[in-house]
Amino acid sequence: MKKNLALISMLLVCVMMLASCSSILQVLPAPMTAKQVERRVNIKMADVKSYRVDVEMTYVAYSGTTKITGTAEGIMIEDQGENNDDYYSYVEMVNNMKSNSSSFKIRNVDAYVDGRAFSMFGDGDITRRLYSEMTLKEYNAYRQGESLTEMNLEDCENAEMEKTDSGYVLKYSGYSAEAVEDFAKLSGMEEDVFGKELKDLIVTMEVSKDYLPQKITLEMVFDVEEGSYYQPKSTMTMTYSQFNQAERITRGLNVENYTEIESLSLLKDLQQLIDDRIDAKKGSFTHTASQSVSLMTQSEKSNQTNKVSFERTKDGLTFSADVSSNQAASSHIEYSNGEQHTEINGVSNTTKMKEEKAQAFIAELINDPATGYNTNYVSNIEKTDTGYRVTMAVSKNNALGQSITSTGATFGSGTHTIEFVLDGDQLKCMNVEYAARGAVTLNFGWDTSIATLHLNGSSSVTFE
Repeated sequence: MKKNLALISMLLVCVMMLASCSSILQVLPAPMTAKQVERRVNIKMADVKSYRVDVEMTYVAYSGTTKITGTAEGIMIEDQGENNDDYYSYVEMVNNMKSNSSSFKIRNVDAYVDGRAFSMFGDGDITRRLYSEMTLKEYNAYRQGESLTEMNLEDCENAEMEKTDSGYVLKYSGYSAEAVEDFAKLSGMEEDVFGKELKDLIVTMEVSKDYLPQKITLEMVFDVEEGSYYQPKSTMTMTYSQFNQAERITRGLNVENYTEIESLSLLKDLQQLIDDRIDAKKGSFTHTASQSVSLMTQSEKSNQTNKVSFERTKDGLTFSADVSSNQAASSHIEYSNGEQHTEINGVSNTTKMKEEKAQAFIAELINDPATGYNTNYVSNIEKTDTGYRVTMAVSKNNALGQSITSTGATFGSGTHTIEFVLDGDQLKCMNVEYAARGAVTLNFGWDTSIATLHLNGSSSVTFE
């Protein structure tokens, strides 16, 4: 689910690049190439103060071996207003996902109105709402890196232009590896969201006679072998309308329904602190975790300690880890050159391991997918003497809630907090505490009873 949430970020801002000086159009010769038409579109859009984009998307993606199909619909409205104080932006996306075992709906809203930035996330079970006072400059910095306009459409081998009765049709394909990589970063797809590597894009842009964009269609092309189980697909269309007449949506955007935090930028800043540790060229840390599960008189406790050091060089990733647990024998693990060497009780074993899995080993110890930091579920951020304390919402649809429902229990409630301890501008330590409850129906044959399943745990990662 976490991977597919990244899909949503790709849809949040789908706008054309803005240029200046529309009077140039009066002296330019008739366009002959796609590049020339695109330039006129940029010039024309410079005088457009407001517009609306309606987004539709269909896709087939994979999480491990689980096939996920989905559709998404969204609205993006931008209005420059009379001045910076009047600037308005609204982006809403609704994403419907289905797999063999479940289906769920995710709704995101990001907006800027009256000098306030709003962020809403809902997964069908819980809804979290945050806002902060921000200048337009601060808001633009916060949203930087989320716009597909930062990608160069012309960085491709094939750029075609067809003149039609209604205007022009531009077609782009054969994008360079660098351009595809840039798109993956902008769309939140660095982590193999679809189950296979993205290798190309096919972009079609419909433009009116007066050089206003009408519709953009983006199809993703994946590196898939013929006959493979994995057949990811994704097509997105963006339809433009209401030029200089966009109607603002303000329903629900009131501070009474939102929790105020210091700055929405903290959502990304805290994630960046984690990513900096995960992506470091060299690092070492100690990870400890403990967990208890209890039902009536039965209880099971586990604890584990991992001491890890790693380094990235031109030859790739290497790491060494000492693992101890109360439920298994201690082990020593080393990884290099695509091989994992494990020693348990003096017995050694060597297995092949792709570097992606070795990287995931480190990343998931630093930020556990089930109990770690996830911007979608942040419900509050508070400043402390040593850093920040983050309150996370617990839902039956996120990983922590599913730890309860996967046992057959009905999810009840949960708490989840993460303490970020900083050393200057670096993450020194991250402490996690969580608890979740669920109801289990016990059938004794002659009677039934409801018992409470308790899940409690904590973890800590300390960097040297």
